[in-house]
Amino acid sequence: MKSCNKISNSTDNHQPSLGINSVYAIENDKDNDGSAMDFYDGKYPLGPYNPKIDDFSLVYINSTVNLGVITRRAFEPEQIVAQIHGEIVSDIRQHTLQLGPGTHIYDPYFSGYISHSCDPNIRLETETCQLIAIKAISPYQRLSMDYTDSEDILFKSFPCSCGSTQCRGWIQGKKESNQR
Repeated sequence: MKSCNKISNSTDNHQPSLGINSVYAIENDKDNDGSAMDFYDGKYPLGPYNPKIDDFSLVYINSTVNLGVITRRAFEPEQIVAQIHGEIVSDIRQHTLQLGPGTHIYDPYFSGYISHSCDPNIRLETETCQLIAIKAISPYQRLSMDYTDSEDILFKSFPCSCGSTQCRGWIQGKKESNQR
């Protein structure tokens, strides 16, 4: 049993409304009670590692990547970056991360926008639904993970544009054949 907060069989199909060159972060980042707002806007219990608008921004990166998550603060290696939440689904969708065989977490608010890199700075701990820094992360750096570390089959394979010296060129799930 996974230990993170998730909802199953949600009927809420709300996706954030984002325009090109917009930032999905509210500049007045305090709720009425003075606490920091999080990306889940009250859908899940507020926890110490929920991604807060004080700490992250969803930004337009470029026409290839589209949107991505940047951090507003530093993280050390092995530090918890964020706790992710979402609807547990059995099908592969855009904005899902695989937690296990046939089990995916659908998160169109935060983790669904984490970029791929062949030289990532975070990893997903599937048992706890936590994103963990695998190297030092500086403020205003884009969060990235290697999709092949968690995904057996991607929603859509794609040509990589990560720019890493370790770039594999074509990104697909670990169980997919090398097709372009």
